[in-house]
Amino acid sequence: MIKAVVFDLDGVIADSSAEISGALQETFAEFGFPRPERGEVLAVESLGSAKIVESLLPPERRGDEALKKAVLERFTKVSVERIGRIRPVAGAKELLRFLRAKGVKAAVATNRGETAHALIRALGLGGMLDAVVISSDVKNLKPHPEPLLLALKRVGVEAGDALFVGDSQADANAGRAAGVRTVLYGKKCSGCASVGSLLELEGMI
Repeated sequence: MIKAVVFDLDGVIADSSAEISGALQETFAEFGFPRPERGEVLAVESLGSAKIVESLLPPERRGDEALKKAVLERFTKVSVERIGRIRPVAGAKELLRFLRAKGVKAAVATNRGETAHALIRALGLGGMLDAVVISSDVKNLKPHPEPLLLALKRVGVEAGDALFVGDSQADANAGRAAGVRTVLYGKKCSGCASVGSLLELEGMI
């Protein structure tokens, strides 16, 4: 019996990919670097802001800690400015209402930093979640299982009684390492299920 569902945030309940790409392109242009292509961003956007910035910088500049800090701070500010443009993924609110009606806990485990809380509020989802784990809450980001395990600890549910919904290989690896049944939204998954609509998850709970 599923007692809790843990969600990744970006790309799963927040339709934020375009704004993440836009914020990075704006930031990198301000620093005089080539704007990263959408595909480049998609390949790394599950890694967390610091690693995203580092991986998209020119290889010869990735060791410049002062530069990385400055770019990250600006990217964070631009991201906050764009939060109001982000909308929930289709079916997210309906699914969260379904979980609440069934008495199933709902949580988020994301590699996003402090902007996650502002994003969740902007989406109108704050009252529908029982726990939120962000990058500063843990020592290790996904694909390490720590964020997922902490989310489950906060809602008081064992891994065997939970479902994790992500959208990347990092999520699939985190779920596998945590011993949680994992489903990828909008992506094919080797060794786990995948769905094309969040509302398909209702049949798994």
